[in-house]
Amino acid sequence: MKTLWGALIIAATGLLCAPVATADDDSFLLALKSESIYLTDSSAIAAGQVVCSDFASGAAPAETLLAVIYNTGLSFEDAGFLLGAAVSAYCPQFEDRMYG
Repeated sequence: MKTLWGALIIAATGLLCAPVATADDDSFLLALKSESIYLTDSSAIAAGQVVCSDFASGAAPAETLLAVIYNTGLSFEDAGFLLGAAVSAYCPQFEDRMYG
């Protein structure tokens, strides 16, 4: 899992250097900032996209939450919010995983 996170963050960081942000990125970043969760935009977006990749690979929410905490240094509460915001912005097809 750590290798996947590292590889995806590096790949996403390279892609995110382009000046164009999507509406999904904007809403995700705005949601984080509304809760006073401050990561660099590229780190936040990469973490959000990895949440969706983890869920697509079958990872459990608890496993993904712990990975977010480990890889971002966020508190349990902030990592949980990031997880929910990522699902809402990038992969709403996994919303059912958030509630059961």
